[in-house]
Amino acid sequence: MLNNSASKILLLKSAVLLMAIGFAYFAFTQQYRAIFDPCNCADAYAYTKIGQLYAEHGFALHEWSKLRLYAYPLFIAAVDIAASWLAVDQGIALFAVQLAVYFSAVILLSGNLTKLVSLRVGNLVFFALTANVFLYPYLAISLSDGMSVSLLIFIAALIVHMQSSGLSAARVFLMGVLLGLGIMVRPANLYWLAMPVVLLGLFAWSERQGRGWHLLRFGAALLLGFFLAVLPQIIINYHFFDELTFLPVFKLGSFQIRSGILMIKYGTNMTGNGPPAMVYPNIWFNNAVPDLSWYFLHPWLGVRTMFLHLFSALDFDYLFCYIYDLRPKYRPVLFLYSQTVLFWGVVGFFAAARDIRVWEQRGGTKPRASVVFMALLLAAVLGWCAVTSISAVENRFSLPMVAILLPLAAWALIGHRWENRRSLILYGSLFCCYLIFAAWVSYTISSLVVLPNG
Repeated sequence: MLNNSASKILLLKSAVLLMAIGFAYFAFTQQYRAIFDPCNCADAYAYTKIGQLYAEHGFALHEWSKLRLYAYPLFIAAVDIAASWLAVDQGIALFAVQLAVYFSAVILLSGNLTKLVSLRVGNLVFFALTANVFLYPYLAISLSDGMSVSLLIFIAALIVHMQSSGLSAARVFLMGVLLGLGIMVRPANLYWLAMPVVLLGLFAWSERQGRGWHLLRFGAALLLGFFLAVLPQIIINYHFFDELTFLPVFKLGSFQIRSGILMIKYGTNMTGNGPPAMVYPNIWFNNAVPDLSWYFLHPWLGVRTMFLHLFSALDFDYLFCYIYDLRPKYRPVLFLYSQTVLFWGVVGFFAAARDIRVWEQRGGTKPRASVVFMALLLAAVLGWCAVTSISAVENRFSLPMVAILLPLAAWALIGHRWENRRSLILYGSLFCCYLIFAAWVSYTISSLVVLPNG
């Protein structure tokens, strides 16, 4: 029997989920046509066609075989088959399943945090992640970015569970599978591999008095899970292209580095007015050879370019991946929301690390929890920065980082108990100054792209 407080929280959670579903459905109606629009600039159309091909013929060769990996199209194929059996529109079925997967991941992480830390922390993470308005347009259609975030949250839930229940070969094996699937869904998630390395490294450090056999066992379980997840892609690449790799045969990394030097950001114009490619050119490119050496040969230009990549990835000028309104009136709201998440997410990281340390001293959580928290988050953040800083970005590239920053921002603004009002006023003043700087940078980046009239 739920008490009055628990009933109110459950009711509030239900209301928030319903609002999130309503907003996601709105995003679905705005983006649905991109799923079936035969435009080579739309990844959603490509994934839809590959999924349909897999549903009918299995792992067959297609025009995107060198670029797209197997996992996400296979997921779409499974949804398509189920939708056909149930006589449901395939687009609606994919929308519903992806939304259900995301909410399941959020509820699992929230529940595990409630067990490990407190009900307050679990609830805060639940509400923060369900308030991720940037993600729902990508969960609504056939884009791998939404599923990528769902997998990341499942991995976080597993890590939290391992903190409370301990490492085991089965749990580490499952982590390897999830990591492999994450990379098979989106190759740029390769930096996720830093997380298990850090986790096992911390285990080895904490168990340095012995039990080395356990570390070897966990390492083998991790590699086995990862290998099983990427094995289908290895077979596909070897069968069709005679290349023994689980990454795209198309040299995606080199392409992204070259594009990142030539342009800061990229968008997809689906209005029919002007070219589909919305290119934000790099004003600091000096007509040198656009490869990785450019950053070393021109370090000052390179540092500024890398900063703009990171900033523009987290600065949402459009809510939707496929743009049908080139001048949305909601742009200032997106700017304020995204910069709030960025600034207070960074503040929240240090606030949460300090609070975890206090709980450790009081015996409220496991020893070294603050070290695990900071090391894993830093591994994820620095890995994302390393990949994104040298790539031509789209806003969807930042979705894993937004999923990390949102709960941290919520902790800074709601969860953390500030010692005195002076500290809060100081950070509030810094935030206002940051907003002025961010507005200037955002305007500079937005002015790089020339929008067609009309």
